[in-house]
Amino acid sequence: MAKPKDALSAAEYSNYRNIRAVAYLFVVMGAIFVLAGLGSLAQPAPSNPPPAGVSAPAPPEFAAFLAVIGAFGVVGGIATLRGSPKVAPLIYVMAVPYLLAFPIGTILSVVLF
Repeated sequence: MAKPKDALSAAEYSNYRNIRAVAYLFVVMGAIFVLAGLGSLAQPAPSNPPPAGVSAPAPPEFAAFLAVIGAFGVVGGIATLRGSPKVAPLIYVMAVPYLLAFPIGTILSVVLF
């Protein structure tokens, strides 16, 4: 099997390396989102309102949404790294919500697009 560096032109190989780097970072960022969402879901609901100056915990719906977005990011990143033609476009779909994760998610999404 030919190596990518031998089979691609210089410009295509540069783009190939950028996409692989972004895919690895999507996996890492997705794992962080999954852990944050699951950790937030694992917290018990407060019985009293928080004192002044302390923020309330995230609603469980948001925590579940964060975990799902992270899981899809991990799946899309791994599919891109493995070259799966059916699931790899998921990374482009996941780049849209990652735009809101300023600054790292925004940078990753812009490089991917």
